[in-house]
Amino acid sequence: MMINRLDAIVIFDTGSTSDAVSPEFAQVVNMKIHSLDEQLGIQLGCKGSKSKIVFGTSGPVQYSSIVGTHYFDVVNIDQFDAIISMGFMHKFGITLEPKHDSILISGIPAPTLSEGEETAKLVCRHWLQHTQPISH
Repeated sequence: MMINRLDAIVIFDTGSTSDAVSPEFAQVVNMKIHSLDEQLGIQLGCKGSKSKIVFGTSGPVQYSSIVGTHYFDVVNIDQFDAIISMGFMHKFGITLEPKHDSILISGIPAPTLSEGEETAKLVCRHWLQHTQPISH
């Protein structure tokens, strides 16, 4: 999926009610971030895992036949650039087919990463984020 014209590593989360991008990704793709008038609570599926959503952004999205603009909360996300919620999936007619390891948009298969491709991208991303330039 492309967000703000750059390939993003996204996770489709059927348990999420919020679409979100990481602050790092938003910065890299020059998304205009704004403060929310009211901070929103966020609760993960783990006991005691509470945080607040303080910032939001909007930007163009493109994935297979999907072309549009979408709002994202800006949230500290680990490993991925963005979280795609059930709201996004419903809005754009996305169905997940875990049995066939596929994603459908209005019944038509959309491109996905294989498990090996995803792992390679995540390892590369981790390496790039944690490698410091050598100073002389």
